Amino acid sequence: MDQTPLNWDEFSRDLRLARCACDDLHVFSLEGCVKQGFIKPLIDFDWDCPVRKPRLLSSLFATARILSFPLLWLTSHPFFTGLLSGLTLMYLFF
Repeated sequence: MDQTPLNWDEFSRDLRLARCACDDLHVFSLEGCVKQGFIKPLIDFDWDCPVRKPRLLSSLFATARILSFPLLWLTSHPFFTGLLSGLTLMYLFF
């Protein structure tokens, strides 16, 4: 997979977005940060800069996650899936 590395603006935006979701952030390619000259700006990084969140896409993924949870739970518990299917069939045909 051939990907171009993020530039500083993209990297800093991603850091700020990740910071909105959690307190602990880990950069797994410090060599890449050194190579691109990101270490100096990271030392004095302004975490309080406003960042625009991708609302439409993130809300779409959040909705899909919420809606898929019951289905995934039922498929991982076959007893309840069978019970629910049986009750549904009884309701429909009796």
